[in-house]
Amino acid sequence: MRISLVCVVLLGALVLTPTSWASDFPLRSEYADVPWISTNDLAADFGKTPIIDVRSAVEFEVIHIKGAINNPIARSTFDSNLAEISGHDKSAKLIFYCNGHTCAKSYKAVRRAVALGYGPALAYDAGVFDWTNAHPDKAVLLGETPVDRTRLIPEQEFRRRLLGAKAFIEGAQDASSILIDVREPMQRAQTPDFGSTQPAKLYMIELASRLRGRDFRKNTQGKTLYVFDAAGKQVRWLQYHLEQQGYDDYYFLENGVWSVFGAAGASHGGGGAASPRKAD
Repeated sequence: MRISLVCVVLLGALVLTPTSWASDFPLRSEYADVPWISTNDLAADFGKTPIIDVRSAVEFEVIHIKGAINNPIARSTFDSNLAEISGHDKSAKLIFYCNGHTCAKSYKAVRRAVALGYGPALAYDAGVFDWTNAHPDKAVLLGETPVDRTRLIPEQEFRRRLLGAKAFIEGAQDASSILIDVREPMQRAQTPDFGSTQPAKLYMIELASRLRGRDFRKNTQGKTLYVFDAAGKQVRWLQYHLEQQGYDDYYFLENGVWSVFGAAGASHGGGGAASPRKAD
């Protein structure tokens, strides 16, 4: 029996879920219907197929695969953008990615594309960080390529900047602190009680831009920045801007404002260290 070259290529790109990789890619079993592509196969296909970043614009601005197109799956324009990206050709091959092993957005994007009639559609579920470590010359970090992999912030470096609700709120009330709310307007229905301290309200991208300004740097000199978002996830990307601009005295609210309001009957939340930690 002859197998066409096209079939061989496709079979090479679509790898069945190995049981031994279940712990490395815990969502593959949940999205067993979604075909995925490996880092090696994506590298072989690089430049030939549209690679679509389905994360937020904030995440994309920090780091993305070189040449990727940002089309956040959370936006209402996802479907119409997909039509433009594919050239209105539903038979065009499409590859979607997000942050990696525990991020479901790439799988969801494939399902959405298939539901709209596109195919083949594949998830690069290893994600942007695996790709950057493997191919720094084909990735962009804060506008620069090739990526200097030493500038990738390890998880433990992010976690040491997190404070529990009690410690964060206490620290933010200090006279030498600056409190900043980077949530979107629709997320600001509730705000923790910071006493007499009122948070400055800045969008994430707006704050990232201000960090580069001379006036902002002058006004924050000798002070500690306390920054919070809705769920404690978006500040992870803000850290790249802070580090790039040389800011060293800052903390984030662990799990965002929901860590405060999630505690039944607690007006100030709880947990975390007894006092803010200074960076080593």
